[in-house]
Amino acid sequence: MITKDHEKARQKFEHLMAGKLLNMGLEDELDPTGTAQVEGTNRTKGPDLSYVPVVRPGGRSDKWPSMVVEIGYAESPRQLESDIKWWLQDSRGEVQLALSIQVKKRVHGIVIQKWELIPSQSDPQRAEPSNTQQVTISKTDNQPTTVTGGPLVLPFEKIFLRPLGASGADFVFLENELRRYADRVWGVDRQ
Repeated sequence: MITKDHEKARQKFEHLMAGKLLNMGLEDELDPTGTAQVEGTNRTKGPDLSYVPVVRPGGRSDKWPSMVVEIGYAESPRQLESDIKWWLQDSRGEVQLALSIQVKKRVHGIVIQKWELIPSQSDPQRAEPSNTQQVTISKTDNQPTTVTGGPLVLPFEKIFLRPLGASGADFVFLENELRRYADRVWGVDRQ
């Protein structure tokens, strides 16, 4: 069941992405495909957010998004990680980037993990889903919201499926943007 708090976390992140695209002048080059379901090898699943570039490399379909976001509000961190790994593995690398956002409203904590396929240390021919960055946002009573592990950096190449050129930059979410995101998700006043 999707709750209001889950939807607020999803929509606030979608607004952050839209703002970055607008600032870079790339809003017409990336299609938000939202919660559109994808039929995989053993199940059909829809993410909380997804994106696919309008112009894709030759031969690549738009079946799989290039980036997915999964929000965990009611589900456990283990279930969230399992979902993220499914996107990266079942797509056979077509999903290049996955974010998990675990929201804890009562204790005012948000953990954002960036996941990518990384060559296995034991078998470089095989890639494994790996958590390549973790940002933790937290707030305790009467204290400002803190961010550790930031800024959050999402590689342009993984989202747009093309090299970084003059028309783009990595998506960098600064600590003040992440604090504002968290405070809006939790519904707390800024200190």
